[in-house]
Amino acid sequence: MKHVRIPSALAIALGALIAVSAACDDDDPIGPGDDVATVELTADSETIEIGSTAQLDLDIRDQSGNVIDPDDVTIQFTTSSATVATVSNTGVVTPVGVGSAVITANVEGVTDTITINVIAEISSIDVVDTELDLVTDETTTLNITVLNAAGNPVVDPSLDFTSSNASIVSVDEDGVLTAEGAGTATITVAGGGESDTIEITVFAATSGGLSVGGNAFTAVDDEDIAIGSMVVVRDAGGVIIPDAELAFASTNAGVATVDATGLLSPLSPGTTLVTVTSPDATGSATFRITVVESGGLDNFVIDPATGTIAVAGTTDLDVLAELDGDPIDDLLAVFSSSDATVATVDPLTGVVTGVAAGTATITATIGDFEAEAVITVQ
Repeated sequence: MKHVRIPSALAIALGALIAVSAACDDDDPIGPGDDVATVELTADSETIEIGSTAQLDLDIRDQSGNVIDPDDVTIQFTTSSATVATVSNTGVVTPVGVGSAVITANVEGVTDTITINVIAEISSIDVVDTELDLVTDETTTLNITVLNAAGNPVVDPSLDFTSSNASIVSVDEDGVLTAEGAGTATITVAGGGESDTIEITVFAATSGGLSVGGNAFTAVDDEDIAIGSMVVVRDAGGVIIPDAELAFASTNAGVATVDATGLLSPLSPGTTLVTVTSPDATGSATFRITVVESGGLDNFVIDPATGTIAVAGTTDLDVLAELDGDPIDDLLAVFSSSDATVATVDPLTGVVTGVAAGTATITATIGDFEAEAVITVQ
C-alpha cells in the first residue's frame, strides 16, 4: 500500500471544512459563540385561566438557519403587564388578572413576542332556565350563572356559545340568540372546561293562512283588550276570510288568557306565548304577550303628536311609554278618532286613514292613561 503524506497546513484546512460541513446540518444544535439571527416564541396555550400556567418555547437559529441550543445563549423574558401575567426566567407564564399581556423573549439582542390572554377561572356554568320558547325573529340573551372555585361570581367570563341548529336558533359571540325558524335547537354555553345547555323551541310567527301584525306585544295588567282584529286569516288562494272563527291558546294562563272572541285578559306581570288557529285555514300564528303593571307606566304619548295626510292617505301612529324609566315596545292601546268623517284609525294598529279635508284628534287609551295626536287631512 502506498502512503501519501498530507502537509500539516492542508490537514488543518480539511479539518475545518469538515467541521463547517457538519455544522451546516439544520437539525444539529450549534454551540456557544454562534450569532443569533432569529427567535420564534410559542406557548402551549395562548389563552390561560387564572389558576393555571403556560410554558413558553423558543426556537433559536443562526443566519444559516441552524438551531442554537437555548442552554448556550442568554435569554431574558419580560412582560408588558405584571398585573395580568408574570413570566419566570425559564419561560413559565403565571396569570394574575383578566386581560392581555405581551411576553417578550430577548436572546442576545434578538427578540420575539407573544400575546397571552388571561381569562377568569371558571368552575361552573349554569344556564338558569332549562328550556325557552321563542317566536321567529325574536332576540334574547340567556340568564347564566358563572362561578369560580370559591363559589363567587366570575366577572366578565370568557364564554363560547354554539347552536345545534343555526337555522332554528342562531347565536353570536356575545350570546345574543335570534329565533330563525320553527323547530327545536340546543344552545351550549362553554368556558374554562365547563359547559351547560338549554333547549330552545321556536314557534312560527306566521304559517299557513294565519298571520298577526307583529310577534310581540306589551299589555297592562287588569286592562282587557280585544285583539282578535289583529289576526288575518287567508284561504288557500290567499284571499282574506272575514269573520273567520279563531281559537287561542296561552302557554302561561296565569299571565294572560285570550277567549274565543279574541279578548285578551292580562292577569299578572310576566310573559306568555299566544298561538291562534282557525278551522277556516291551515297553519297558525304565534306572538308573545308581556304583561306589565300599570302603576309603573310613565311618559305616555303618541308619536308623532301631529301629522298631515292626503285624502285616502295613511300614517302610522305609535304609542310610546316608559316602565320605571325604561322604554316599552309595542304597547297595546285602543285608538279612536274624534271625527271619523275626516280620519279613521285602526283601533289596535294606530293606522290613520284620511277621509275628507279637515282636522281630527286621535286618542290612544290604556286604562286611565290617554294621549292625543292631531291629524290634518288635506
